[in-house]
Amino acid sequence: MSIEIHRIARLRMDTETTFASDLTASLGGFVDVPAIEGSVTLVVTTDVLNPEYLQQHIDERAEGILGRKSARLTFAMNLASTGTAAASGVTAVQGALGEILKAVMGGEDLGVGSTINDAGVAATDFDVTTATGFTAGTAIGVVAGGVTQWRVIEVVTGFNLTPKLAFSTAPANGAVVNSCASYYLTQNPTGTLQFVLQGAEGNDGWVTLGCQLESMAIDVTSAALPRITFTFLCANWLHGSDAAGAANLDNYTIAAAAYSNVSPTVAVDGQYTQQTINTQTYNATTSRPSVSSETWACSIRYAPVTSPSGTQTIAQFRRERTAPVITGTFRVPYEGETWFDVRTDREDKAFVRQIGTAAGGTVLLEAATAQVVDVQRVDEGGLAYVEVSWEGRNDTETGGTPDQEESAFRIHLG
Repeated sequence: MSIEIHRIARLRMDTETTFASDLTASLGGFVDVPAIEGSVTLVVTTDVLNPEYLQQHIDERAEGILGRKSARLTFAMNLASTGTAAASGVTAVQGALGEILKAVMGGEDLGVGSTINDAGVAATDFDVTTATGFTAGTAIGVVAGGVTQWRVIEVVTGFNLTPKLAFSTAPANGAVVNSCASYYLTQNPTGTLQFVLQGAEGNDGWVTLGCQLESMAIDVTSAALPRITFTFLCANWLHGSDAAGAANLDNYTIAAAAYSNVSPTVAVDGQYTQQTINTQTYNATTSRPSVSSETWACSIRYAPVTSPSGTQTIAQFRRERTAPVITGTFRVPYEGETWFDVRTDREDKAFVRQIGTAAGGTVLLEAATAQVVDVQRVDEGGLAYVEVSWEGRNDTETGGTPDQEESAFRIHLG
């Protein structure tokens, strides 16, 4: 008997075409998940039901009957872009994080980059050579003021792109306009995921089927690697020998993972921008506040839809109403009644957190329309600060009917 090291493991995933149907016969279709070491927790359960037979001894009980199976899988990942710049004519790619976000949020847009083709290019809008790879509610990255700045697109009109917030300066004609992979909320996502977790020992292979989100937590700490933690509820689980891919999941030798389309970025370069909705003007002081700390909390959650013909009684998952779906806080130096007035006047704000600057290595968190609900004076290392709390709702600036344009929360991997 050997004792395995618990942290040595391999985690893979695939998107299910049929709910909770075993896909492990084709393990080549699974993608390695670059989960953070020590963060993976799998709990597999089988209900044991007491038939409650009449007993004739004071200490006896009836032997339990095995019932429904279920599982819960938790792991953390770096909140990272893909390493591939969606430059002119290049389509953004999907990594493991993107595949997960598409399943739990519902929407994905893999944009295609272009170049500026406008003799009168301005900081507020410009024409591009081709606009077919851009959509309102996605993001673009352009060199302006000597650095790549990222902005969310408000509207695409013909060849013209108009960002919600103007760039700090007008970019140059002929400059590359980078696109990104954007993930947004839809009202009724139906996709589910399947995971394969293998420990170091050859008999420690597990499959979770019919997995959908229970919770998602975002950690953006300055000067650290931003992270995202997922917890999934799973309709069923199999041990390796019971899976269709038992030949590779039972009595195996663990193989090296192949992590692709992932490029972590330390939260050093970047910015936190705020704008008043429908006010495009960029101001170096007010549009880019000096945020010392922040939180982003997303409340996406799914409920199981039960059925006697389902998998372990579950037929599918349905996204619940959990408004506000996105909330957050940030701390900035005390500036009189500025943020108190924002709350009192019920100003609609848009908050965007840009992590990194380089194309292929940038992450943007976007609260499309938010209302400040609380402002409190706080001590920040002996300095006078305020902590601002906000709640998000549907995008009221981009507008339109598609889920992509209305989404209250978006994650852009640029």
